[in-house]
Amino acid sequence: MNLNLLKKFCEFKSVEKTADYFGISIDDFFGKIKQICEELEKCNYLAKKNQLSNLDTTLTVFIDGASSNNPGSAGIGIVFMQNGEIIKTVSEYIGEKTNNEAEYTALIRALEIGLDLGVKSIEVFSDSELIVKQVLGKYAVKQDHLKRLNQKVLSLIDKFEHFEIKHISRNLNSQADKLAKSAIEHSDKQAHK
Repeated sequence: MNLNLLKKFCEFKSVEKTADYFGISIDDFFGKIKQICEELEKCNYLAKKNQLSNLDTTLTVFIDGASSNNPGSAGIGIVFMQNGEIIKTVSEYIGEKTNNEAEYTALIRALEIGLDLGVKSIEVFSDSELIVKQVLGKYAVKQDHLKRLNQKVLSLIDKFEHFEIKHISRNLNSQADKLAKSAIEHSDKQAHK
């Protein structure tokens, strides 16, 4: 009945007519709509989980953050891979940030998406030696705004069964770099329209 309810509602374009058609009260109509929304949310959640071929397989992630003037317009780029294939990319404008804030934001966003996908094991590659060494505890985090970001990263890492982060050279991170710079360029073009 739920799917028919939606079809009739689209046809009638009226809550009252649809409720009358099915012989239910308006409150019952909205109860059914709420039920439909919950079912759709559940389907969306399951679809996200099923995006990965195997949740036990390590998700490989390349991240980059870029800032035009440090601080300035900033963007993040993320490439998600599994079994050697790209399964998702992110190119996102994040406002006015320093380069290090952008790098941390890319890492946070990657970890959040990994958790949303339901993976247990994640391996992250970044061309920011500072961020990698700070996350590994090899470098101290001295600036307060970076301390907050670092703490957020560490709390997200705790939610994975397995986490690795490795420093790589820029030329090995070119896809994530392009995505981060593209987010800034796209934002700048929108601002000048």
